[in-house]
Amino acid sequence: MVRVMDDDYKKIIIEAFNRDVIHDLSVFGTDFFDDKDVVLAAVRCMGSNLSNASIRLRNDEEVAVTAIRNSEKAIPHIGDSLRSNKRIILLSVMKNGNNLSLASKELKDDKEVVLIALKNSGLAIKYVSDRLKDDVDVALAAIKNNPSAYSFLSDRLKNDPEIVLTLIDSNPKMFNEIPKKFKNDKKFMVSAVSKNGILLQYASDRLKNDKEVVTAAVENDPLAFEFVSKKLKNNLDLALIAVKSNPAAVEYLSDSLKNNKDIARSVLSINPNLFTYFGSSIKNDKDFVLLVFSKGYNPIMYISDKLKGDRDIGFAAIRYNPTLFRYLSPELQNDKELFMELVKNDGAFLVYANDSFKDDKDIIITAVKSNINSLIFASERLKNDPEVKIAVLETIKDSIVNEYSKTNIGEGISRVRSY
Repeated sequence: MVRVMDDDYKKIIIEAFNRDVIHDLSVFGTDFFDDKDVVLAAVRCMGSNLSNASIRLRNDEEVAVTAIRNSEKAIPHIGDSLRSNKRIILLSVMKNGNNLSLASKELKDDKEVVLIALKNSGLAIKYVSDRLKDDVDVALAAIKNNPSAYSFLSDRLKNDPEIVLTLIDSNPKMFNEIPKKFKNDKKFMVSAVSKNGILLQYASDRLKNDKEVVTAAVENDPLAFEFVSKKLKNNLDLALIAVKSNPAAVEYLSDSLKNNKDIARSVLSINPNLFTYFGSSIKNDKDFVLLVFSKGYNPIMYISDKLKGDRDIGFAAIRYNPTLFRYLSPELQNDKELFMELVKNDGAFLVYANDSFKDDKDIIITAVKSNINSLIFASERLKNDPEVKIAVLETIKDSIVNEYSKTNIGEGISRVRSY
């Protein structure tokens, strides 16, 4: 029987860890727990093996550094003496800022260590010394990483305008967490809304009615007009600033300004789809209705019956979409010139014709030329009219590619003309 010597056994164990053949130090006897060579090999393989090392080796800097570099899971197992070792703690907080909780009291008060921890995790501010919780650099580093760190700052810094501005810049919703006095601080609110106009919603009623504050907000974000006081919602200068930058701000204007022609012209020239937000005087202004038609929007459902009987509106409507003919007034639907324009686009719209138009040769010929199938709507008299028949044959001729067929149809047209 071959007897393996202890030194040889140790070398084999170390080599097994080095080659990743074995992983867990706990499977071996406690004698190896205090053997630095074996423990080093074990923590190189798997950092959490530090948990099985002896207290002496857990306090060994080389062993601890090797374990931590391999795995963050090793960090809770470092010896107490190393918690005041700056190299070890720096390495730990680089892995996870919250490992600052393991540091000694002195290192929790070390600004270099703390800033590195906060860069990794803002909530590590929980473990920082009271002195550094009152340090501006530390506070800014924490809330930039995680706005929720604000709640752990000193009372002095919670009331520092620079800190609070940085906080709400990182997360506007944190406005509800800051002292109420800021909502009524004009200088602060001007700075805040100049960066994010929507923050106007958190301002006091007094400042929502302050033209300087509101102007700063609207210039940054026109949609901040939603939060303007009732009085300033009726301010034409502010409204024009808003809608010229973002026409959608018209939604939040006063009823009076929604009937203002300057506002309407500014908005509808850019975005005709916002027509629905305007008041009745704009919706029933012929020039504005024609404008939105020309810009590609259909306002027909919002205009008065009077405008539905206006010829210019009627022509604009059917040019935009011929099916809008059915929304026009009965008078316009009986307007021959307008109806001719309609069937010129597509004779199928002859379906809308009254009996008079169905027996009108000009209309029927115009309709047939654009859609031969519209002949079905013509009166019986016109279906047999020679001129209508010629129009039908010419339409067919133009739609057939075969030259032979064209020739035969041409001869047919000549015979019809000879009658």
